[in-house]
Amino acid sequence: MLTIEQIHDIVMDRGLRVMEETYTERPEVWRSFVPPEAIITPDENTVSDFPFGHREAGTVGIGTMREIREGQRTHVETTVQGQTRRIALRKYGFGIELGRELQKVKNFETVLIGKVINMARSGAQAATRLRNDIIGGLIQKGTLSAGSTTYFDNSYDGNPDPNRGFIYDGKPWFAASGNAHTFVDHTATGSQGVNLLLPGGLSTDTLQAAWVAMTTPNAIDARGKKITGPTVTPRRLLTGASMMQNAKAVTQSVGLPGSANNDPNAYNGLLEPVIWNELTDDSNAWWLLAEDPGIRVFDSGVPMLSTWNDPATGTVFIGCDVYFGAAVVDWRGAISNDKAVS
Repeated sequence: MLTIEQIHDIVMDRGLRVMEETYTERPEVWRSFVPPEAIITPDENTVSDFPFGHREAGTVGIGTMREIREGQRTHVETTVQGQTRRIALRKYGFGIELGRELQKVKNFETVLIGKVINMARSGAQAATRLRNDIIGGLIQKGTLSAGSTTYFDNSYDGNPDPNRGFIYDGKPWFAASGNAHTFVDHTATGSQGVNLLLPGGLSTDTLQAAWVAMTTPNAIDARGKKITGPTVTPRRLLTGASMMQNAKAVTQSVGLPGSANNDPNAYNGLLEPVIWNELTDDSNAWWLLAEDPGIRVFDSGVPMLSTWNDPATGTVFIGCDVYFGAAVVDWRGAISNDKAVS
C-alpha cells in the first residue's frame, strides 16, 4: 500500500500539473471587463477579516477647491462617514475518498493517478463555472427591485449584511427611476442615481442615452460634486449572444446603422463589444460598462488540492477548493438597459 505521504506527492505532482493546464485553457469572459487591479488575491493583507470577508468604510471627504487670498486661513472641510462596502469571502470545493480496500489493489497507483487527473480537470472547470455563475448572477439579478439574496448577501462570520439582497446603499445594483441610488451628503435631483434605463432596444439613440446617464447625471460623488475617472468613463458594451449582431453593428459600423443618408456612426470604435453567452435572462438586455464597472473580486486563482486521512478507518481524502467573493463597490460604473425588474 502507498503511504499517505506517497499519495500526497502523486496528488501534488500529477494533479496540480493538470489543474494548471486545464485552468488556463478556459477563459472567463468577466475578466475582460473587470480590471486586473480589481481582482485581488485574498490573504491577511488584502482582506480585513480574513478568511471570512472584507469590510471597507467609505469616507466622503474633500469637496471644492476654494480661493485663498493673502492673509486668509485655509478653508477646512469636514469629512462624513461613507457607506460601508462588504464582500463575503467564501470557500467552495468538493472531494473524493479512497477507501482502505481500494488502496490494497495491485494497480492502486494507476487507479489513483487516473482519479487525480480526472479530479483536477473537473475542479478547474467547476471553478470556472462557479466564478461565471457568481459574476453573471450579479449582472443579471442586479436589476431586481425586490433584490436577490442569492447573489447580494455579504454576511459572514457574525457580521450580518444590513443590506442583504442589495448593494451597499440598500438599492438594487441597477436602480430604476423612483428607486434611485442615494447619496450620503447630497439629495439627488432629476435622473441622478438612476442606472436602469427603460426598454427601447439597442440602437445608437439608446446607447447615447446610456452614455449620457453615466457621464453626466451619475458622474458625481457622494456630495454631489462632479467626478471623472474610470468608473464614469464608458468603455464596453456587454450583451448576451442573442444581441451579438446589434452590438457589433452599433459599435463597429462606420455608417450609422439604419441611416438612409449614410450618416457617420459616432460610436464606431468608441466601445468594445463584449459578448457573454451566459447572459440569457432577458434576450434584449444590454449593459454599458465603464473602464471600471465597480465590481471588486477576491479570487484565490487555480483551485487548491489537499490530502488528509482518517486514522480510524484508513480512508484517504483528496480535496479541491477555492476562495472566491465578489460584490459591487460602486454602482456608477454600469448602466443596465432593457432588463426586467422582477
